[in-house]
Amino acid sequence: MCGAPAGILREITLAAVKPRPRRGTAMHPSHFAATRPDHPALIMAETGERLTYRELEARANQGAHLLRALGLSAGDAICVMVENGPAFFELYWAAQRSGLVFTPVSTKLTAAEVAYIVADSDSRVLVVSSAVGPVAAELCALPGVETLHVGDALAGAR
Repeated sequence: MCGAPAGILREITLAAVKPRPRRGTAMHPSHFAATRPDHPALIMAETGERLTYRELEARANQGAHLLRALGLSAGDAICVMVENGPAFFELYWAAQRSGLVFTPVSTKLTAAEVAYIVADSDSRVLVVSSAVGPVAAELCALPGVETLHVGDALAGAR
């Protein structure tokens, strides 16, 4: 940069030290809940069901409180076996907010396959939905794992 005018060097230097927002924060739902709370965070194509950023933030916060009340702390793992829908996102962001390891599990698996994934991930909680019906009933007996039903999970019931 020899021979460059001093003004240009000053601008380049200032641009290089300008603080930037923390990486990834601009895409976090809490950012949008604060800046555009009534915009849709998701719209379900089949049903048209909508969830705003405000609602997603509130439900994720509620879910995080429930997960902590179950004794989970940062680094613990949970498995989530729910169909594609708002509850999946609410649980994902609740786990993220709590520092938990989130393991999604396909609703098409057998109870034995799910039990293997739960054990392999060292999950202490398994969240299921009514869509998994009989498989969920078999999973309630997993030793050392608390099973929550998604309709109840975010409402605080077990």
